[in-house]
Amino acid sequence: MRRNRPPGSLGAVYDMLYEDIKPGDSIEVDAAVTKVRETERSVGTAEHVVERLVDRGYLYKVDGQLYITEHRDGAENSKSEQ
Repeated sequence: MRRNRPPGSLGAVYDMLYEDIKPGDSIEVDAAVTKVRETERSVGTAEHVVERLVDRGYLYKVDGQLYITEHRDGAENSKSEQ
């Protein structure tokens, strides 16, 4: 799996969450917002940042859990993915 980091300030939040969410593992949305809240000034801002990461495809949400989205290089397993 290749890690695809978002640009700018989202990247810093993504890096922080990436440390807590290992491939195949998850973190509750509320726990992620709380973790982001440690660096943001308001809950609304923390929720917005987490939602932006989901909206942009860096994280995905299933049943209240957040997962890291796997990004693959085109060269790896290209025949099996067609």
